[in-house]
Amino acid sequence: MSAPLPPDRFRSVALTMHTLDKRDQVWLLRRLLPGVRSTLRDLLSELQGLGFSRHFGVLAIDLPAAVENVALNQDDVRIIELASPVIVAALVMRQPDLVQRALLHARPWQWRAVVWEQMSPVRRSLLLDPLPSSAMPASKLDALLFGFARLLESEKMLIDGSMKGDKP
Repeated sequence: MSAPLPPDRFRSVALTMHTLDKRDQVWLLRRLLPGVRSTLRDLLSELQGLGFSRHFGVLAIDLPAAVENVALNQDDVRIIELASPVIVAALVMRQPDLVQRALLHARPWQWRAVVWEQMSPVRRSLLLDPLPSSAMPASKLDALLFGFARLLESEKMLIDGSMKGDKP
């Protein structure tokens, strides 16, 4: 489960949601926990009441700096670092928030910018901050990277196998 969003993150999400079509806002709000939904509805109403234009453009959320984590298993790091950005993006986006945050902030991967650009502004605002070390100690991060490296290897094997086809 993800940690609660600080108030400034709620405002950032509300600003981004404010630019969306009303149907998209409703769709997103329906998928949130009641407390989060209520807070965002209040903030959206406030923005509308203040006369903020819905067409001021989607907020640009820059890719945050990553920490160089040298204590990680270098074999797993190498597998993840050299993976195709397209494959990494597809796999990262299927992961829970906690895993996405941990991966994006674990180190300055060569594919980070590509993955970041494929994310929606709302998703980016949720992933801006690195996980506190209490939420992801080094041993858990190492285990997460081990699992993600294996996932990348199995995906690569599937792709390599499909490229060969069923030829003998």
